[in-house]
Amino acid sequence: MNSIKSKRIQAIIVAVIVIAASSSAAFVYGYLHLPDGTNIAASICDSISETVPSGFAKSNFIATKASFVVVESDSGGFEGMNGSYYHTFPPNAGYNSTLQNWPVIQVRQNQTVSITITSCAASEPHGFAIGHYFNSGVTLQAGQSYTFVFEASQKGEFNMYCNTFCSIHPYMQNGLLIVS
Repeated sequence: MNSIKSKRIQAIIVAVIVIAASSSAAFVYGYLHLPDGTNIAASICDSISETVPSGFAKSNFIATKASFVVVESDSGGFEGMNGSYYHTFPPNAGYNSTLQNWPVIQVRQNQTVSITITSCAASEPHGFAIGHYFNSGVTLQAGQSYTFVFEASQKGEFNMYCNTFCSIHPYMQNGLLIVS
């Protein structure tokens, strides 16, 4: 008798888990897609030109302000941060390769720096942080953007990285901010 009761309880638990997983998947799909089925992140990222977010960006050293775009993605031309997935030694060697610093942003000390981070992820969140300047970082869901503005008051090289574990995470750990 206890065996039958135990099996019924197990069946109910399994049913609850399946229903919860299905509901979660439907919610995520609904959150990331417009009523016509268009992926929100894809539609935002389609509007970003391939030439805008470069991997090496140097500010105009005469200007008092500098602006940059960082695109985070888990597929396509922007895979990683501004295509960091494609910047390994040797190229495309996978997780065991040596990663280059990518993207690299170079600014002058005391410039006001604006970095807009856009998540073009298919389904998972990505993070963004800069050592010293933005240690707390930000986490972005697919299709979200965030603009971080700061004064580059300290000279040096500072890591830019994803602070949220994700599937493309190893390729999002080697960005570099150079303040000279």
